[in-house]
This record gives sequence, structure tokens and C-alpha cells, in this order.
Amino acid sequence: MQKLIRHIQDANLTLREFARREGISPSFLSEITATDAKKRKSPSLAMALKLQKATHGEVAVSDWPKLAEVAAAVHELKRGNADAIRQEHTPKGVAQ
Repeated sequence: MQKLIRHIQDANLTLREFARREGISPSFLSEITATDAKKRKSPSLAMALKLQKATHGEVAVSDWPKLAEVAAAVHELKRGNADAIRQEHTPKGVAQ
């Protein structure tokens, strides 16, 4: 992910230094920042939250494509809008 790489470079760190500082496996950090989308892995929600905190929000949970929907749902819950989530994610024909 380019955003995370840019953040690490702006902090004048290598991937290995950033990984060590944040307690992340350097190999996993390489996997989630791979330039080849087919080889790129997605972090878990817990890891994405850790990276969001480590980058002071510069790399948000919603920046990870597989986690964007989760981040949007959490945002709606924080706004007290659980009905919108229920309507959006309940298959047609299923009682709410």
C-alpha cells in the first residue's frame, strides 16, 4: 500500500525499522505493502487499527479495501445509525 510506504519514507525509516519499532513482522509488512496487488495481503482488523495508530491516522482502516466496509459500519454505529447498517447488509426477503 503506497500510503503506508510514503508514511514510512517520510519518517525517514526503512520498512524493517518501522516494523521493529511497531512490533510487526518485517516479512508481513512487506506482504501488505507489496506493489503487486496479486501478491499483496490484507492486514487483520487489529493490525489495521495498530497501523492507523502508528501513522497517527494517516493510514486509516478504511484505506484497506477488504476492511473498508467494516470501517464504514463502525462509523455508522458510532453515529448511532445501526438501522442503516441493518438495511444495507440484510439480504432481500430476510426479516430484520
